Amino acid sequence: MIAAALAIARRLAGALPPWAWLLLAALAWGGWQRHEAKHAQAVYAKAQAQAAAERETALQASITETARRLDAQKEITHAADQAASQAQADALAAAAAARSLRARVAAIQARAAASNPASALNCAPAEARARVFAELFERADERAGKLGQIADDRGAAGQSCQRSYDSLTPP
Repeated sequence: MIAAALAIARRLAGALPPWAWLLLAALAWGGWQRHEAKHAQAVYAKAQAQAAAERETALQASITETARRLDAQKEITHAADQAASQAQADALAAAAAARSLRARVAAIQARAAASNPASALNCAPAEARARVFAELFERADERAGKLGQIADDRGAAGQSCQRSYDSLTPP
């Protein structure tokens, strides 16, 4: 059987001219090259689609992270505004309390001056002592108010800064 097939192949080989064999070989090689090119094109298209999908996923992740950060910054800003409003309300309450306290000190000073027999005789040392006390108290109160305001402002700014920093790092 194999011998018969070889005999047929020899007859065909002899029947075809050499240029036909070259043409058949060139056509076979071209067909193989076309097959390889289509395969490479399919692999390239698949790789491009996968890369595009990965870029899209990365872009969506970036957009999501940016939105998260912006939302966190809005919340931080809102909290800082509320803290500033609360600090301002506290400062106004403290100022009102200080005014009330100053009025009480002035009343005590007036009572002390009225009840002190030395002040009735226009004794300067008793009045001077009360005045100095009232002035020192007022200065200390003003300074404490200023220091309290500075502390509130810096504390709120520090907390806001820390929250902003924490919001920029992924959870």
